[in-house]
Amino acid sequence: RTYVGKLKKFCSSLIDEINSFPVHCICALTFWSFVVAALHFRLVGHMDSKVPIKAGVVSILSALLAFLLVFRNNQAYLRWYEGRVLWGKLHTEVVMLNQRAGAWLRPEAGIQGCDEIRQCVARYSIALLYCSKNLLR
Repeated sequence: RTYVGKLKKFCSSLIDEINSFPVHCICALTFWSFVVAALHFRLVGHMDSKVPIKAGVVSILSALLAFLLVFRNNQAYLRWYEGRVLWGKLHTEVVMLNQRAGAWLRPEAGIQGCDEIRQCVARYSIALLYCSKNLLR
């Protein structure tokens, strides 16, 4: 029963990933290649002959493919950079939490066991960063 739930979750995550990909561009290029192949077969009659393709068509298709690849690479870099910024904010907040714990939990404040509480806060905040790092990889 749990395996079926995990399989459904895995399949839905794959579908979400596929939906985020620019499928319309790939479908358009695939359709175009089928049209060109069908016209070639219809006009020439067999697939063995070589039809000269002009350099302009190849350069336009190459430029289109390069543009699509660069666009996807740019999106991936933006996602990576956003993750890096969010990780930096988390790290900064943990450092500030430890600094505040050190400032507020002083022996002069009259709190019993303030050193142990301060060390516990530091240990748990460091563990939070390590667990987050391992979870995000």
